[in-house]
Amino acid sequence: MPPHPIPVIERMWSKTIVDPTTNCWLYQGRLEKGYGKIGYLKWSNMNVHRISANLFLKLDINDKKQFACHRDDICSNRNCWNPDHLYIGSSITNYRDMRKRGTFKTPFVRGHNFSTRSKRGTPTCS
Repeated sequence: MPPHPIPVIERMWSKTIVDPTTNCWLYQGRLEKGYGKIGYLKWSNMNVHRISANLFLKLDINDKKQFACHRDDICSNRNCWNPDHLYIGSSITNYRDMRKRGTFKTPFVRGHNFSTRSKRGTPTCS
């Protein structure tokens, strides 16, 4: 995919509004599950908060073990890409944040909720 003629930061700002109360940079372009998406480098769609973490916080976007996480004490807007509202975390910190916010989805297999555990610790249908 050839590079886009307009730098990604300009494209992000052109579709962003700033909330004067929270200082969130709210992306108003394409959203998937609340997260802003835009073409970046070789990826056709990447989360804008991950791009922000790459540009401002030096997140390695090729490292799948690094996550761009929202700081819950400041904001939990999925479409916010203000680097002051982000931190670089791991899958564990991301999981803990989701559990704390209540946004973690319990896996359902064939319509069964496996949120309970047996005495051995294996998932059981509740």
